[in-house]
Amino acid sequence: MPNHVLQTALTLLRAGLSVIPIGANKRPAIASWKSYQDRLPTPEEWIAWAASRRCGLAIILGLVSGNGEAIDVDDPSVLRPWYDLVEALAPGLTARLVIVKTPRNGRHLYYRCPVIAGNQKLAVNAQRQTMIETRGEGGYALIPPSPAWCHPDHQAYVLRQGDLAAIPTITADERDILLNCARALTQYVEPERIWTPRDASAITIGERPGDIYAGKVEWTDILSPHGWQFVRQRGKVTLWCRPGKEDGISATTGHCGDHLYVFSSNAYPFAPGRAYSKFAAFALLHCGGDFIKAATMLARQGYVKAHVGQTMASNQYFEGFQGFIGYRGDRGYQGAKGAVSYAYC
Repeated sequence: MPNHVLQTALTLLRAGLSVIPIGANKRPAIASWKSYQDRLPTPEEWIAWAASRRCGLAIILGLVSGNGEAIDVDDPSVLRPWYDLVEALAPGLTARLVIVKTPRNGRHLYYRCPVIAGNQKLAVNAQRQTMIETRGEGGYALIPPSPAWCHPDHQAYVLRQGDLAAIPTITADERDILLNCARALTQYVEPERIWTPRDASAITIGERPGDIYAGKVEWTDILSPHGWQFVRQRGKVTLWCRPGKEDGISATTGHCGDHLYVFSSNAYPFAPGRAYSKFAAFALLHCGGDFIKAATMLARQGYVKAHVGQTMASNQYFEGFQGFIGYRGDRGYQGAKGAVSYAYC
């Protein structure tokens, strides 16, 4: 092993980092590497490893390394947009982090924080490929001066900023900014994470009160009255800050179709990691998530169209309306009077 790899390992051990030897294809060079998720290797262990093999270096993140965590920007195309968002909310924050350029021109950004978590995907593109993620508790990340052959592309990791032996500590709020600015760039949400009615047939879609409502109102009309603050516009995407918070990013609209994508864990009644249609957001904010009640409320406000081909005012439509027959899996809910049937959800 080149002497500078061993010397770097010993320096980082003294700085309280759990560093392990790495072989080809970014794989640990020792079978017992997971034991170092809980304790630091000793200098003697590293001297023995250095004497028996050629290898590179990786830091195991998490509690064992002083609550170390890294943001892995894997897609270089989102690096500048992410930097710009962070700089707008926390000027100078990224300048304090340790930054390593990866072989594919991405970045690893290192910090310590009192609050960390396991590895997380933060942003994915429309093809469901990960663009930004974290390396957290139990994860590891390769560092210089690992030889180029450690990476499948046979390219080196390069230190671009700071000192790995002096990784800075940031606050939990600063970490939230880093992570949420990354989440704001996501372009895809799994269908099961999108909260909206899906039970109406294609015939009724577009004619339901929730559909008519969604086509006539803007997200500002829905969110602002409930304390959500506009942060900034980025192309077609709008960034929002949740009620009760003075700054930061808590959600976006305009990504992943015309949905509200929430990533704050304190944005009740919305849950983090989920996307909401305009009708779903209305139902949560006004009706506790009751779609029937929300559709009825919207219909009474005039967001209604009859199947007979004419639009009727809500008060006219509801004269003589006696309630619901009940749920129909293919048509939603129908009015009790058969002359005009209407799917409410």
